[in-house]
Amino acid sequence: MSYACEWGDCSFVSDNFDTFYEHVRGHTTNFFCDLDDVNDDSEENDCQWRQCFSDSFENEPELIRHVLFHAYHANLKDLGLKAQTKAELAPCTLDPHARNLVPEFPEQFHCLWENCDVITSCPKYYYRHVDGHTGSTVKEWPHSKILCKWKDCTFTSTKRFKLKEHCRTHTNERCFSCPNCGGLFSNKTKFTDHLRRQNTMESESYQCSHCLKYCASERILRDHMRHHINNVKCSLCDMTCPTQSALQHHINFRHSEEKPYSCDMCETSFKMPNDLRRHQQTHSPIYSYTCEEEGCNYAAKALQSLRRHHKVWHESPVTEQGGRYECHICCVRYTRGTALTKHLKKQHTFRWPAGHKRFRYKEDNDGIYRLQTVRFESVELSQQLEASRKEQAISEEMTPDEDWEAPEESNHQELTNMTDQEYEDQLRVTRSRFTFT
Repeated sequence: MSYACEWGDCSFVSDNFDTFYEHVRGHTTNFFCDLDDVNDDSEENDCQWRQCFSDSFENEPELIRHVLFHAYHANLKDLGLKAQTKAELAPCTLDPHARNLVPEFPEQFHCLWENCDVITSCPKYYYRHVDGHTGSTVKEWPHSKILCKWKDCTFTSTKRFKLKEHCRTHTNERCFSCPNCGGLFSNKTKFTDHLRRQNTMESESYQCSHCLKYCASERILRDHMRHHINNVKCSLCDMTCPTQSALQHHINFRHSEEKPYSCDMCETSFKMPNDLRRHQQTHSPIYSYTCEEEGCNYAAKALQSLRRHHKVWHESPVTEQGGRYECHICCVRYTRGTALTKHLKKQHTFRWPAGHKRFRYKEDNDGIYRLQTVRFESVELSQQLEASRKEQAISEEMTPDEDWEAPEESNHQELTNMTDQEYEDQLRVTRSRFTFT
């Protein structure tokens, strides 16, 4: 593997990564010397790495970190190419336009290992330095656990490689990169999954029985199906979620009034940064996105608006009823899910499931969206909900809701057959029907 420098019109190539890395470091020194001869408004202040669109660096160390990561990124692409070749996988088919986009590093790389306070702008040195900490950690006894000594961390493991993997959550280190699209991955498995997802035919895939999504391998399917299983319950309502992060997202949206992300062009505030970015696009006078369907002149400022337009006006199947959202009771169809929701509430007197603020619609094999009437919950969570309902019924001197059904062992079989032995206890599930009255 040869490493080619992509700084401006530089044509330097080296077979040695360390030599290549030091060459790229030299560009940063020359770059800041040349800045004295250009105006502050010059585009020369932007990163000169080809197909990198980053600009507006706050200071010199931030740009140095950015440029050096381009060099480090080249090595990760090399590792990705070797992993792809060894696994005999077809190359990535995504658009390579963003292959040289790298993460932002507004702060210095700071090691927070016990009795260490190293600060650097060099990603290669930083990751090797932290790896040295994990490699030199000594067990007190042959079968004792190894402690992570990162500040405020309590992680332990009997395996040293597990400690190394864990420390990447502190450093955000990535070990492989896609040689085509430039995507970064924390381990080889995630990188090869990235390739398999793109190059597996549906006939060769494993299909999720709940959402009908195709997965490239049985292991990916198992990981995917975990997202359908609710394991935690909100302490403020009856909402159940698959993960703690999903629960925190729910709490932020449903139970918190805090909106820390404010628009600098108006007085609007938002709870999430993505919502703020979408809002800021509405202030632009330019309609950047246009519909490519023949005969359609629709244009939008935001990509989300264009996608919504295309879904409503160009993806609906041509039928007498029209629309892709169908009532599963009377088969009336609508072009929008909100219209079907109003229909279900008014015509069939449905109400939202406990803890939910909207209905969820699932795409069936015929391409039509219908109401999702089943959700998966772990056995442990179902038992907790059952106990909670009984306590509530006793306290209110009433019997439990007749519509609710206790967990049935027979309902576990469908998912547990798809898991390894080590996951069976975790993935045993029950199907709890939503209550519609």
